[in-house]
Amino acid sequence: MYYATILHANKLKVAALLDSDNAGNEAAKQETLVHTLGNTNILRTVDYCPGSIPKPQIEDLLRETLIAVAKAELGWDIAAVAEAQPDRPIIEIFQAEIPDFKKYPLAKAYLRWTRDHNADALTDDERDAWRKLITRINKVLK
Repeated sequence: MYYATILHANKLKVAALLDSDNAGNEAAKQETLVHTLGNTNILRTVDYCPGSIPKPQIEDLLRETLIAVAKAELGWDIAAVAEAQPDRPIIEIFQAEIPDFKKYPLAKAYLRWTRDHNADALTDDERDAWRKLITRINKVLK
């Protein structure tokens, strides 16, 4: 919310992508954010994530890729659990399956992965989700 307010105050067009979990719901209800951006500029992950996750987080936009990156780069194999629980947010699965899980090592591994991979390496569902999200962002910021 603070970044959105600062950017908006500097006459920049702003859109916010919020998780569709409880924290995202609370942020989306904050009067300052709604007043600053308006409802159309507040985007929610539930509208863009593939699959049927009821409260997806931003990481769920890269669910299959993060599973593969975590296994290849960090030795974290959660594929079977994730496949058995397709309606559960991927970060919740990592938290339950990986002792002392922190997002930072996963994010860092993903960034390293992006050095050698482009959007073609994402799954079709992930590319479609990102295409839909970017199209909406471009429309909102036009």
